[in-house]
Formats: sequence, C-alpha cells, structure tokens
Amino acid sequence: MKRAKLNNDKITALYCRLSKDDGTNNESMSISTQKTMLKEYAKRNGFLNCRFYVDDGYCGTNYDRPAFRQLIKDIRNGEVATLITKDLSRLGRNYLETGTYIEVFFPNHNVRYIAINDGVDSIDNTQMDITPFRNIINEMYAKDTSRKIKSALRTRRLQGKYMATTPPFGYRKDENDHNHLVIDEVTAPVVELIFSIAEEGVGLHTICNRLRQAKVMKPSFYKNEMFERFNDEEKMYDWDTAYVSKILHNPVYAGNLTVAERPTKTMRSKKREYIPFAEREIVYGTHEPIIEQSRWDNVQKIMAERPPIIGDSTNGYDNIFQGLSNVLIVEVPCLQRWRTKESAIMFWTKPFIAAPSTVSSGIKPVQHITLRQEQYMR
Repeated sequence: MKRAKLNNDKITALYCRLSKDDGTNNESMSISTQKTMLKEYAKRNGFLNCRFYVDDGYCGTNYDRPAFRQLIKDIRNGEVATLITKDLSRLGRNYLETGTYIEVFFPNHNVRYIAINDGVDSIDNTQMDITPFRNIINEMYAKDTSRKIKSALRTRRLQGKYMATTPPFGYRKDENDHNHLVIDEVTAPVVELIFSIAEEGVGLHTICNRLRQAKVMKPSFYKNEMFERFNDEEKMYDWDTAYVSKILHNPVYAGNLTVAERPTKTMRSKKREYIPFAEREIVYGTHEPIIEQSRWDNVQKIMAERPPIIGDSTNGYDNIFQGLSNVLIVEVPCLQRWRTKESAIMFWTKPFIAAPSTVSSGIKPVQHITLRQEQYMR
C-alpha cells in the first residue's frame, strides 16, 4: 500500500456505517470496531487530519444518510483528500450508485478512495478492475436480505400479526402483545358513526359535512393529545373524504387484516404499488371487530352501487342537470382578460358546458363562434 502524501490543508475522511440488517451483536461490524480499524490504518499509513463520518442504523441501499450527505458536501467543497472505509459494502450496496461514486465522483474531485478489507485503492488501477464485481455481490447480498425480511413479515401477517407501527384509527395496540389490536373505547364510536351514516347511502362529502356539523374531531386531534404533534385546532373538525373512504374500505374494522396493501416495487425504488381493494389478500378473524362483517359487507355494496350524485350538495348549490339522461356538450363564448406587465389582452374563449340535448327534438346544435382577439396597451 502506498503511503499518503502529506497534505495539511485537507482531511482524511473515515466513514463508518452500520444498518439494522447487519445486526448489533456482530462485533466485527460494530461502529466501535470500524472506528478502531480505520484509525489504526490511517495512523499506520501516515494519513493525517482524520475525521469520522458515522451513519448508525442506515441501510446500504439508501444514500440519503446524514453523515454521508455531509461527507459529499465536504468533498464538493474540496476539503477531503482521502476517503477510507472498512470495505466496499460500508460505502453502499447499490452497485450502480456505488460505482458512480468510486469511478466518477471521487476522481473528479481528486479524492483517493480506500476500502481496507477488499484491498481497493483508487490510485492502483490493477486493484480497481475487480471492484465492480464486488459491488454487484454487495447488492446481491442486500437483495437477499430484503427478500428474507419481506418473507418473514409476510409470514407474521398471515399468522394474524399486526406489523405496522401505528394502529388504525379506532384501535390501539395490546399492552401484552404489540402485534395484536384491541378496540379503543375513545375513538371506536367515531368509526361506528361513520359506518352508520354510510349505511344511509350518502356520499363521502355528505359524511364529512355531517361529522363537521356534529363537531366530531378528526383523528389528528387525538394524536395531538397523545403525541402533541398537531396543533391546528381551527381544522379539528375538517374531515377529509380520502380518509373517510380509507376507513370505510379498510377490513380491519371487521376484525380482519390485509397482508399487503401497497408493497414496494423493487428494493431500489421507494415507490409503492397500489393493489385494488378487491384483489387484496385478507386474513380473517385476527382481532375484535368494531363493525360486524355483515354490516361491513353491506357498506361495501352500497358504496359500489351508489350513483355519482346523491345526498346533500357539497357546495350549497343544486345541480340543474341532475336527472337528465341525455346531455349535449355545447360551446358558449366568454370574454376574458389576461394582463402582463407590458400589456393586457382581451379575447374571446369558448368554454365547454353541459346542456340538455335538443337533438331528439329536431333543434340544431349551437354553431361554432369565431374567435376575436384585441390587444391594447394598459
């Protein structure tokens, strides 16, 4: 190994990383062991101005780590001369991004990279030929670990275990078994009320309006009491239709659990795949239900068969075309004005509106209107 050239202006970055998947009982992978190894290596090979960058509890496939971001920032600022890690996997387990850093980013910023256990030194080109293959092996290890974790989680879900961190609204976690749900006496009546209103056949906006009129507090207010995270009391009754829909479609309130609602597509991507309600895998009878199964099934049927417009108006106005089966789309001219700093433009537009169809009565549809445009100075 070539000894370092003295450079008193730049630092030697000693980067350590440990993820939860590596396990905290493995002494060879612990942060303290990595620090000792890197410090002794730097001292033995004459690297000066050493500075530790430590990411404890961060996965190797995720490069959005606090210490790593600071390291990259310092490299961009020209403060780092050498970067040393225990091995290539400590830098990362995504072979594409890791390879980009080693072969493109570090050389462009004149940073020497060393991975001790893998024998990698960027100033020795003969040792760099095998580096891409080691990165691929590291990513294969991460993929294998990911598959094992997903398999273990799926097995526990199929056993009726609740694996999410936060319990759904209306439930709380059992004090004796955190993977089991019990009914929350405070919030469960709200869920019961939502299903009762839905059984009347009204829409989501109507349900939200009735909850608002009854001054039923939304779930975030209860979190405010428990976690002191939500402080906007002006909107404590402002229920969201998406959240109400989520409650009404969730089989957890019938005493059942969903195996996977939105699984990740790949290990690299954080995007989740949406699974339709009808195609989701359900485990029945895992906990005490708030809503009986027959009532839950009835609400699903009502919501599936409900017409587009039903119940109270959401904006305070009646729909003048409600009940019309034949509707004709026509164009009506409208004068609009558009201003800029230099001038203003007045022009005719033809927005599309719906009107009762007159074709069946023999009346001709409205003819197209020629656009006119006039520009004038302000």
